Amino acid sequence: MTISDQEMDYIAQNLTFHGIRDEQLREDLIDHICSDVENSAEPDFDAAYARAILNLGGYGALQLLQYDKTEKRLMAGILKRKKVLYMLSSFNLMALCWGLLSKIFHWPLANVITASSFGLLLFVTIPFAFYERYRSRAQKIILRNR
Repeated sequence: MTISDQEMDYIAQNLTFHGIRDEQLREDLIDHICSDVENSAEPDFDAAYARAILNLGGYGALQLLQYDKTEKRLMAGILKRKKVLYMLSSFNLMALCWGLLSKIFHWPLANVITASSFGLLLFVTIPFAFYERYRSRAQKIILRNR
């Protein structure tokens, strides 16, 4: 059985109606459903489409798949910001220690290194830490309300 453009549009609209908003996921599901319908022994499109949806677990399973994908994307964002914050904090701590050691041993550029590391701490690390905390809390609220 070959699938016409109207039937593909019907599948896309039906998935959108049932809550599949992610474009990439919808395209993958359309491709999977179309190949399942084309390989089906059913002569009727509606029966083959219903069987393809049942093979995927129904519309509820497709919505859970989208929720899981969204949850993973949110968690990946949280982990990426935490990683950047830890790297930035570690670099800032090392620069601050190096500046203070330079100051103790009267090495050249001690004042510049110390002032730069304090500036980095005050104008980059601390604001990013507050931003990360705000975004993390907002995303955790989103995840909790699912």
